[in-house]
Amino acid sequence: RDHVCYVGLAVSCDGRHFGRPDVVATTRCAPGGRSFDLPADGWVVEGRVAYFYVHRDVPMPNSVGSASFNPRLVRYAVSLEELANFTRASRAELPSC
Repeated sequence: RDHVCYVGLAVSCDGRHFGRPDVVATTRCAPGGRSFDLPADGWVVEGRVAYFYVHRDVPMPNSVGSASFNPRLVRYAVSLEELANFTRASRAELPSC
């Protein structure tokens, strides 16, 4: 069975119950359903855009063919309006909000 790996964004109002995650970046799958791509912590806001970063091609312990990896930090952008709409819709579906 094929695995789908991604970096997702989900909303929580209490830190225990989360809404359905939204895919913000598709990633390359590693064995065991893990990903070779990892989100970097935090967001950067400039004007009306929020940026987040994903560390791509991170070799895992015992990675086969580690020479084929090209580790790098990739920046993604989302408008603050889009982020606010996602948050509002997610909160409406969460009983804990």
